[in-house]
Amino acid sequence: MGLCSVWLIVLGILAMASSVSAWTEAINLSNTPICSYNSAIAIGRNGELHVVWTERYGLNQDHDIYYARSEDGGDSWSTPENVRDDSLICATPDVVVDSNNVVHIVWMNWSLGDIFWSHQLGDTWTTPVDISDQPGSEEEPTVVLDDQNNIWVFWRAYGADQQIYYNVYDGDSWSTPVNLTNDAVGNRYPDVVVDSLGHLHAVWMSSPGGGNSYIHYSTHDGIQWTSPPEQLPSLFGEATWPRVEIDSEQRPWVIWREYTGPNFNRLYCAYRDSVGWSFPSPIANDDRFTHSFIIDSRDRLHLFWSGAVNATNYSHLYYSVFDRTSWSTPFDLSDTLAQSAGWPDVIVDIEDRLHLIWSESLEWGNDKMEVFYSKGRLTDVEENSEDLPSEHISRQNFPNPFESTTTIYYTLPEAGSVRLLMCDLAGRMLANLDMGYKSKGSHALHVPAAALEKGGGAHAGVYFYRVEGRGEVVARGKLVLLR
Repeated sequence: MGLCSVWLIVLGILAMASSVSAWTEAINLSNTPICSYNSAIAIGRNGELHVVWTERYGLNQDHDIYYARSEDGGDSWSTPENVRDDSLICATPDVVVDSNNVVHIVWMNWSLGDIFWSHQLGDTWTTPVDISDQPGSEEEPTVVLDDQNNIWVFWRAYGADQQIYYNVYDGDSWSTPVNLTNDAVGNRYPDVVVDSLGHLHAVWMSSPGGGNSYIHYSTHDGIQWTSPPEQLPSLFGEATWPRVEIDSEQRPWVIWREYTGPNFNRLYCAYRDSVGWSFPSPIANDDRFTHSFIIDSRDRLHLFWSGAVNATNYSHLYYSVFDRTSWSTPFDLSDTLAQSAGWPDVIVDIEDRLHLIWSESLEWGNDKMEVFYSKGRLTDVEENSEDLPSEHISRQNFPNPFESTTTIYYTLPEAGSVRLLMCDLAGRMLANLDMGYKSKGSHALHVPAAALEKGGGAHAGVYFYRVEGRGEVVARGKLVLLR
């Protein structure tokens, strides 16, 4: 799925008072006479949005991978382009953007039974590379970017044992596939997220002996995976389709679907702290197909799922927010005429706006769906500057843009210790520096470009800073680095 935004907690650029209360009018990204679905969305360090999806020309017929991007925060989109145009069945794509704003796409090739990868090269795409190349078939790929600009791809090997494998691209070559699960049970539906420390958190469904199914979890600290994997508590032993995100305290939150009775599913949520996993809490009834969620700058969970409309066979896309106390009443995001909606994916940008994509059909029984996009507008956002007297709000850094060094100006209302925090557009913390004890009054802080080097930094692009005095925000802004 796309990237986690918990770094905004540290930056505190925006404060959200209640919830997303308005959405932009849905934009049809695919707009084709065939079936468009299985979409994914990602954001680059330059703020551009990237969406991929599957175009299906018919059951067991040609499937292609399509791509579109937005350079203005989702207000307008490029004409969709066919990334993989052949007679093969290519589906379930995922997308990630590296620190150089290069777009990488992975997908499953049903015809060959392997996972393929391609990346943008100027105005074209590189020749697809088979990155799984194992006996049997592979499916359900998911891709993430770590803090060293390495690309990790995870997938399910479909065979007698059904294992979860992964490999890593370091910018030059792909590693040999590694068996993450390495056991004798059925595993599928992997999902992975990277925290602000660069650690990977992976979840997947495990079905011991082909009977009951549970959610398993493991984390990679940059050296190795925790073993054996942890098993999340389950009320019914019928858990599936897990999704994982990380909050500002580096705690993993997992939402999954649980079969609770004939033709009935329910979504459950749990998180892990230093003690262990919380008891699963129920969220929504009758989850039909898929769900997706993200954690915003206030550590609130935004959940989207496909659910039934009353007693009909129709399914709409629903939305709810968890404020660490309770879940809000589900809100129907679908067109009122929608017959079938699902496959949501969501990311959050540096201004805490939600960018949502999903598939929707207006004709029941017709093999035709479209990929839609909408942006959640925070109507109750207030700048943190209101928390500070106007005479203590500092001016923008100068020069900006800059090439080697810029100066950040700030004013302390009282003497105290000062910290400088900086991160990139993808949410990676690049600096958390103790600047020492400073006197009351105005100060200037000289920042070299080298301070942005951690995790593939010091590239041309946009970065963000925050200066804290006595634990309060005294300066914040945007750094534009030229190279």
